[in-house]
Amino acid sequence: MGIGIGCDIGGTFTDLLMIDESTGRVFVDKILTTPADPSLAIETGLRGLEKQSPGSIPKALALVHGTTLVINAVIERKGAVTGLITTRGFRDVLEIGREKRYDGNDLQITFPEPLVARPMRLEVDERILTTGRVLTPLDEHSVEVALKSLVAQGVQSIAVCLINSFANPAHEHAVADTIRQAWPKEWLSVSADIVPIIGEYERSSTTVVNAYVAPRGIPYLRALDKALAERGLLSGLLLIQSNGGGVSVNELADRPIQLILSGQAAGVGAIRFFASDIKTPNLVAIEVGGTSCDVTLSVEGVTAMTDQLEIDGYRLAMSAVDIHTVGAGGGTIAHVDPA
Repeated sequence: MGIGIGCDIGGTFTDLLMIDESTGRVFVDKILTTPADPSLAIETGLRGLEKQSPGSIPKALALVHGTTLVINAVIERKGAVTGLITTRGFRDVLEIGREKRYDGNDLQITFPEPLVARPMRLEVDERILTTGRVLTPLDEHSVEVALKSLVAQGVQSIAVCLINSFANPAHEHAVADTIRQAWPKEWLSVSADIVPIIGEYERSSTTVVNAYVAPRGIPYLRALDKALAERGLLSGLLLIQSNGGGVSVNELADRPIQLILSGQAAGVGAIRFFASDIKTPNLVAIEVGGTSCDVTLSVEGVTAMTDQLEIDGYRLAMSAVDIHTVGAGGGTIAHVDPA
């Protein structure tokens, strides 16, 4: 029996809930999200909880955090200026994808623009076979040329995805070492470390999205973790991943993409509660936030999992609760198209 705190950062509001299991009392606070530094809204909310129940915050056994900021960055295209370094000949994998009409029932569908513009998708000379054997050694000079070009274009984050690196990551790691030595910024995503799987498009797309959201997601989480420690919260910060599991900030520092369905996955627990309450194992959960609308299906008491996500047209290879998201929330601004 103890005190537990839950917080959720959405595109519009930040919500906090504190439960004191010893007394059964529940405390809530709701404030506007602070996009420039989302940790500020949580700190404000914690002060609000502290006023309602003085001395409770340091006693909390856990502070569990869910967020939709990562997925919102993708849906609203508000991530970092991202560059991609890939094997020569594979510059356009992100545009080729798997198929143009990923929704077979929509005859008017258009594939989304790649998160990395073509001038910032640069190639290096190297080739590794599917067996892991090196066919063409890595040309370090081509790496240096690519990096110089990306820096000149104002890149903020870099993704590295070489062909067949899932079989042998040596060349990707060599490229990463060169970048880290010449480029002081830390936002570097290497596919062999994030999603070492066969399937060049899914691996490239997943790595690029990770690089795209990292500068948006990780700094505020680090700031929040530090602020909580300074407030005396000894339990630390527990982040909800897309698969519903919990993880610390440090464990997620290189893989913020694991938070892309964080807020939505945290809400799946509500399905089980209501299924028990109304005595039915079959439910549809719909959550409309300020930015997105998320739909989850529970059949016979089971919420499906998946290892292939599609977020606003971008395919990702990762473990997650099977949640479908569209960029049409309560705060979405409607417009009239030419038709």
